[in-house]
Amino acid sequence: MLNAVKTKSIHELPIYQKIIVGVLAFISGVIIFTIFPPSAADWRATFGPVSSMFLHPYSINTFNYPPWTVLLLYPIHYFSMNMGVAIIASLNLFVIGYWSLKEKGMDWRYSSH
Repeated sequence: MLNAVKTKSIHELPIYQKIIVGVLAFISGVIIFTIFPPSAADWRATFGPVSSMFLHPYSINTFNYPPWTVLLLYPIHYFSMNMGVAIIASLNLFVIGYWSLKEKGMDWRYSSH
């Protein structure tokens, strides 16, 4: 007879292991999105050019966001356009995954907290 293997939920892991899993997931996402880049029309037309125009973001006609948005995008202008797309796409998935794990898969509309 086979013995059942006890596995741990990610919620039971120590914090350093959670950080390692998160960093590995983020880096894996960047690698995957570098190989298979999404179209990212908004990044290529608006956010990519704006990230390199720190002082004059409104010179891009399609940029209709608060000026502090450029502060969040500015560090990404050091990378190539395709790498910037990969970083943003991976960051989006990482944040969604973190949030859903934080909520432990519960439907947030019916959450009691």
